[in-house]
Amino acid sequence: MSRITETVYDEDAGRKGMRQTITYDTDEDSITIRTDQDCQPVLDRAKELRLINDGYSPDRTWKRVGTIPMSKIEELYQQGIDVFTAEGAEIMCRNLDSEWNKLKTSDGNIGAKPKRETFDMGGRKTRIEKP
Repeated sequence: MSRITETVYDEDAGRKGMRQTITYDTDEDSITIRTDQDCQPVLDRAKELRLINDGYSPDRTWKRVGTIPMSKIEELYQQGIDVFTAEGAEIMCRNLDSEWNKLKTSDGNIGAKPKRETFDMGGRKTRIEKP
């Protein structure tokens, strides 16, 4: 078995702890791409934001609810879930209220249907507004 492996560590992505390893298997003539992320900085930032305030904007129009690592965004995308849509945001809210609760940036139950929440998804701020 012969493999050629290259690890890609983009400077911008590196700040977020992302690393991609691309392996080409010459025997199988196949490519495998593996993405890893050190999520500890994201968890630390979420905890820090929870301690700052209740997450609301000064006029209380928006509420910051979570910071989502790029690895989680990619994981959902691989499952066919676009996190940048209202439906994807609903799935993230359910996850933040359960197994992703350490990624929450404010206390309380978010609920499955966000109205005006803000997510920090891999450095990209996304606001979800529903009637």
